[in-house]
Formats: sequence, structure tokens, C-alpha cells
Amino acid sequence: MLFRKALKVCERNFSTLVELNKYSNKVNNKITINNLLEYKSINKNNRKKLLNEDLKSRISEKIIELENFPYGISMMPSIKMVNEWYIQTFRELENADLSEKKEYNKTLENIYDRHSSTLIRVANGIMEYKDYIKGIYGDNLGLGNYLKFNNRGKIIDEYLNTFYTNRISIRLLISHYLELENTNHNDIQQNGIVSINEPLTSVIEEACDVASIICEKNYNNSPNVIIESYGEIPIFPFIKNNMFYIFLEILKNSMKGTMDKGCELNDIFIKVFNNNDAITVKISDNGIGIKHRNLKNIWSYFFSTAEVQRIGLEYDDMKDFDKSTPLAGFGYGLPITKISVNYFNDDICISSIDKYGTDVVLHFHKNNIKL
Repeated sequence: MLFRKALKVCERNFSTLVELNKYSNKVNNKITINNLLEYKSINKNNRKKLLNEDLKSRISEKIIELENFPYGISMMPSIKMVNEWYIQTFRELENADLSEKKEYNKTLENIYDRHSSTLIRVANGIMEYKDYIKGIYGDNLGLGNYLKFNNRGKIIDEYLNTFYTNRISIRLLISHYLELENTNHNDIQQNGIVSINEPLTSVIEEACDVASIICEKNYNNSPNVIIESYGEIPIFPFIKNNMFYIFLEILKNSMKGTMDKGCELNDIFIKVFNNNDAITVKISDNGIGIKHRNLKNIWSYFFSTAEVQRIGLEYDDMKDFDKSTPLAGFGYGLPITKISVNYFNDDICISSIDKYGTDVVLHFHKNNIKL
């Protein structure tokens, strides 16, 4: 009897492996705003089938990525945990009954929630990797020197960029589908998760409010933020959650830099320019700035000016963007912000002068979006 059970487990695991191999060979592109806007017009049953196939392909891609992380990173405990989540998710999608709407939607909600702390767990995995290297080579070598050998640091950064970019696609698809299922299709403000009639300035104001609350919690004070608009109020299709995170992360950094300067608080200025083909937002502070030698490292996952944090594997309820567990200190704030900006082919650039402040300029393109 035990042998039969073991045989069934082996057959099931082999079947999963075969399916994973099949789906992982498909080419998965980034999701565009137009892709999301067109989803609404697809027949509900067809939409569900398309989504399930797309998710299986993208989830299998994540599993392969995690298993192929270089230099032994794939063997770190946190990375293995995340990989197990993705394998469980693939099996659930493979066995999902598409004829049961409520059951399928619940499955998607569970999947979305399961992977809500993926970013934190992978960040923890990189910390475990740092400890692993230290254990092998000792303190004398130094992580920086190790990462320079054969461009190890650059290669790991590229793997993480690809991993997180692909993760955004999965979360966009699931959240957009569920939003279309659960909201009024005649809503003129929203198309699923796409905001189509909301001023960008309202999202910036929300991010300012939350950043101020976080700053006051840590410093018992926060700098004043002045928002100035030039031209018409910018309204164009965007993903609100994505946009909110971008501005929140930048403003947290600006407020921290301003508070750390330790003298009379200077205002933070946000200027919003509405041009023909793009919305440009410039965020300027007079904080402590960034040392010139560090500017080249700000997009790396191995660089952070904040004190490094570590989150234990037992805290399963922690989410990536919880205000109680900010990502400052993981060295992930700016790299993930850049990925979030670049995902929709928008741009971000940072210039800074040590001891005098930092300017962040964002360009959000309006072209090629069909309404």
C-alpha cells in the first residue's frame, strides 16, 4: 500500500515536471496597458482560459529562473521556499476547474496572497547568500571584492531584474482579472486595475500623505511637500498601485535625506509637467544627497545606505509593501522602483550632490495607448 502511494506521488511529480517543461518553453512578453484594456472585451470564458494558460507559462518560467539562479543562490533556504510556492501554484492552476467561477476566483486570490511576500523572501535569500560567502571566504575578502570577480554582482543583479520584472506580469494579470470580475464594468474611472480618468497628481498626493506618516513615525516630524503643476492636469491610463509605490519609495528617500541632514527642514518640491507625448515629474530635495562614488551603485541589490534588516522565515504574514515592514535596508527600494518605472517603458533618472540634495526625474509616456 505504501509503495502504491509512493508510486502515485512519483507519477504526479513527474507529470508536473513534464508540464513545467512544456510551458516554460513559451515566450512570455511584458504586459502592456493596451493588453489590460483589451481584456475587458474578451468573452468571460475565453478570458479565463487565456489567463490560466498564460499564468501557467509565466509561473513555470519563474520556477526555472529560481532553479537557475547563479553561484549557489538557488540553494539558499528562502529561495527554495519561494520556489516551493511557485510549484504549488503551478499545480493548483493545472488542476483548476475553470467551470467553477467562485472556486477559480478563490484559487487566484489564494495564489496572489501566497506570493505577496516574495520580494521580502528573495531579499532574505540574498542576505543568506551574503552570510554563505562570508562563511566560505571570511571577513578579509569582503563581499564587494567577491562580487567583482567575473562580474558576479552585475550578473546577479540582471537575474534579479528579470525575476522581478516577470513577477510584475503575473501580479498584474491576476489582479486585473479579479478586478474585472468583482467591479462594475461601466465604471468610467477604472478598467480593471487601470485608472483611466484619475489625475496623476491625486496619486502623488496620496503617496505624500503616507510617506509623511512613515517619516513622522521614525523622526517625529516630516518635511513639507509642495506640488506644482504646469500645463493641464495630467490624466492618462496608468496602474494606480504601481504608480503609488513609485512615488512612495522616492518620497520616503527624499524625506529621509531631508531629516538626516539635521538642520532646519527644507521643503520638498514636486513639479509636474504635462507635455504632448509625456508627463514629466521632478522631485527635488535639499537633503544629505548621495556621494558621487555611490551613484553608480544605487540600482544594485547589493547597495544600501540604510541599516540592513532581516526578516525571519517564520513571519508568513509579512507582505512586500507593508508600512510596518518597509523595504529600506534591503537595498531594494531603488532597484524595484526602477523596474516598476521601466516596466511600461517609462524612464527614471537620479542626480545628486553630496550634502546638498537630490533630484529625481520621471518620464511617463502617453503615446500608443488605445482608449
